[in-house]
Amino acid sequence: MSAWRSSGRRLNSAPTSRVTASSCAPITTACGESSTLWGSGNPRLARWRLRLSELEFDVAYKPGMTHYLADSIPPFQDTALDLYGPLTRMAAGHRFILVITDRFTKLVRALPMDGTTAVDCASAVLDYWVAAYGPPDRLLSDGGPHITSHFWGQVCNLLSIEPKVTSPSHPQTNGQTERFNRTMHTILNHYVTEHPRSWDQLLGALTLA
Repeated sequence: MSAWRSSGRRLNSAPTSRVTASSCAPITTACGESSTLWGSGNPRLARWRLRLSELEFDVAYKPGMTHYLADSIPPFQDTALDLYGPLTRMAAGHRFILVITDRFTKLVRALPMDGTTAVDCASAVLDYWVAAYGPPDRLLSDGGPHITSHFWGQVCNLLSIEPKVTSPSHPQTNGQTERFNRTMHTILNHYVTEHPRSWDQLLGALTLA
């Protein structure tokens, strides 16, 4: 604080005589015109200009890192899926929920499943997603055995889909689907207590929450 106070006293002790525009050296602008804006009618700016003129320093521009905007992704071209369950077995045999999310439009489809094999998941994706919206360019998942199987790879290769797998140490990559699973879990907890044998019939309405 003492240093600031001493510097404040030095600034306050600066000459208070009014500096006219004629006493200030002209400044050349980018257009080549001279200007005496620093001292024109403002003694405070004139005093600062005189003090800065006593210092020898150069102002150099140091370019930083160039940032590029990512290319926009069209709707239904970047899709994520995840399996939720097991839950109470329904009369139709459903125990799992296959959650498919479009990462651009945030559209979600929740499909009841009675099995989690690669054939079951591929059939659900083809019948309820690809048939309605077309095959996506990329399909992100958590890398379960149904995704890493040879059959799933052949299906993706046939439809020109690039399968993407999240890292076990960083599941946030598929955070949009995981966040919906949390919302779905909360809704199911309230509903299953009253209708424990029919949760699979309201999954379509649940995705509107």
